[in-house]
Amino acid sequence: MIIQFGLSIKENLEKNIGPENQSGKSRIQVIDALRGFAILGIGLTHFIHSFYSTKIIETPSPGFSQRIGHFILELDYRLLESKFFTIFCFLFGISFIIQKKGFEIKKGSFDLWFVRRMIILTFIGLVHYIFWRGDILITYGLFGFLLLGFDHLPRIGYQIILWVCMLSIPTLIFLYYSQSINPIEKLKWIQEKNQTAEMFFKLAREGNFWEVIKGNLEGYQDKIHYLLESGRLFSITGIFLLGAWVGKRGLFENFDNKRSLFIHLFKIVSIVFLISFIGLWIFQKFIKNHPSSRLTVPLNFEINEITNLLQSFLYIISFCLLYYIPFFQKGLKFLEPIGKMALSNYLFQSLIGVLLFYNFGFGLSQKTSIWMNTIMVIPLFALEYYLSLFWLNKFKQGPVESLWKYLSGLNWILIDKK
Repeated sequence: MIIQFGLSIKENLEKNIGPENQSGKSRIQVIDALRGFAILGIGLTHFIHSFYSTKIIETPSPGFSQRIGHFILELDYRLLESKFFTIFCFLFGISFIIQKKGFEIKKGSFDLWFVRRMIILTFIGLVHYIFWRGDILITYGLFGFLLLGFDHLPRIGYQIILWVCMLSIPTLIFLYYSQSINPIEKLKWIQEKNQTAEMFFKLAREGNFWEVIKGNLEGYQDKIHYLLESGRLFSITGIFLLGAWVGKRGLFENFDNKRSLFIHLFKIVSIVFLISFIGLWIFQKFIKNHPSSRLTVPLNFEINEITNLLQSFLYIISFCLLYYIPFFQKGLKFLEPIGKMALSNYLFQSLIGVLLFYNFGFGLSQKTSIWMNTIMVIPLFALEYYLSLFWLNKFKQGPVESLWKYLSGLNWILIDKK
């Protein structure tokens, strides 16, 4: 059955998704809605965890509130964590191709324009990072350069790098060899990580504005270590490349011609996800806690990575299918304004979150329970929607997006526009 689905998908790809397939529209609305969906999912996770200003177990939640909190945390782990980040990365790759297609009708070098765009995004991310260490824009800006380089690779080379990175194979190898580290050295390494985390939590709970900025600037190495150890350093690149590959084939254009393809994709991804999810459950239930070889830790990482990727792709496919059903489209369209101003809304969420939970703001860290943090996102999301709607009624882009576009279009002294 899976083979039949695969053949059907291949036929649809060859028939309906050529690089030449253009929609003729200035924006693909479902991508805006998907981007808004991803931004809200990321924001919800950040609020549940008090913008990572405290250990989650330290959050006061006695009695019934504690049970509610554990339930929300379980839902966050199963449904939200890493999934919306993956969707956002995927859409970043698609945007790269959309911009490249749009640039083909203009004069000048797309590569130089995109380099400037990534430099500016990195700078915006640096400013964001100074106030909140959870920034992802620096990583996007730096790894966005790889899209240009890999875009010129032969197809086979592109596909190899895509899968090696998306599955975080380098991290898998690192985890395998890390099992041979001396137990004493490993314990020392774990203790150092715990001390670093404690210092960060203390800074968020007790530090003033300038102490937080100084601590974030000094903690850049911790950020790099996290990206390496979590596998995100490689998976981000792989998901970027997958998004670009999909964008080249116009998968999100002319949806009416591709509805059957999306249905086939939904079926096959659902089946593979179910198999992966059951495999992960069996592994964690019966094998993870009884390690018998150096493969246990890397296998747990890889199965979990694959399951998260499949679940994220299932969200994307399901969202698109629902979006083009009139009954659901009415409800999902409210995400479009938020998605059109995704960068501005992402930064706005961070601003509100840091002011609410950090000591130099309202200092709510450890003062609110998990369910309270979850409730907080409702008025925040409503505010984002109405502010986005208000702004877009007057301007074509969000404020940060407009600044980004303006600076990208300036004549830079160090770049020759010939």
